[in-house]
Amino acid sequence: MGVVLPGTTVLVTLGYAVHLGVLPLGATLTVAAVAAVAGTHLSYL
Repeated sequence: MGVVLPGTTVLVTLGYAVHLGVLPLGATLTVAAVAAVAGTHLSYL
C-alpha cells in the first residue's frame, strides 16, 4: 500500500501546483493536513 506522506518535496510540489491553479487550495490543505495527522498511523499498516 503506497501512501504519500507530506514530506518537504511533496509540500513544495503541492504548493507549486496550487500556485499554478492546477489544484484547489482548500482541498489541497485538507488532504495535506489529514496526511500529516494520519501518516504515522498509516505507515504501520
